[in-house]
Amino acid sequence: MSDKTARNRNSYQRLISTIHKTHPLVHHVLFAADVLRTKRLESYREGVLLSGLDALLNFLVAARSSFEKHAKLRKIGFLLDRAKADFETALDATLAGFNSVASESMRDVMEIQFLVRDFAAEPENLEEWLNADRELLYKKYRPVLLRSRYKKRLGGKKRIRVKTRTTLHTAKTYI
Repeated sequence: MSDKTARNRNSYQRLISTIHKTHPLVHHVLFAADVLRTKRLESYREGVLLSGLDALLNFLVAARSSFEKHAKLRKIGFLLDRAKADFETALDATLAGFNSVASESMRDVMEIQFLVRDFAAEPENLEEWLNADRELLYKKYRPVLLRSRYKKRLGGKKRIRVKTRTTLHTAKTYI
């Protein structure tokens, strides 16, 4: 931890302590979350979870950069930014013990994944979705409808079984 990071952390803890008397319930929430974040981060520090998440965030940054080079994909690059923010939110929420926040962030990631898959399978949907009004979004692009179309494309199967690493890599290229 750099000196600046340590100072900022100490400043945050100091700020939390200053609101103890004036805002006791807020203090309790923030203090408990900070303690839990520290405890959980310590337990995850040596494992593969953080390395995997770091690799995923790097992948999203690289994918975003790739999207910028393609005229149609550039239009939905913000979805990758949103997915990255969702993973960052889920990490912090998980460390702080806010499981419902982490769950909602992951739900959003799944919805983004279904949207991007839909655009890959039916490229004309990208422009339509970008220009859609509320009614069209509801009638055609609700998550349940995206999942249904995806299931139909799979021939009614619920899941794709990935047989080889190469297949997975190829699938990632299109997702």
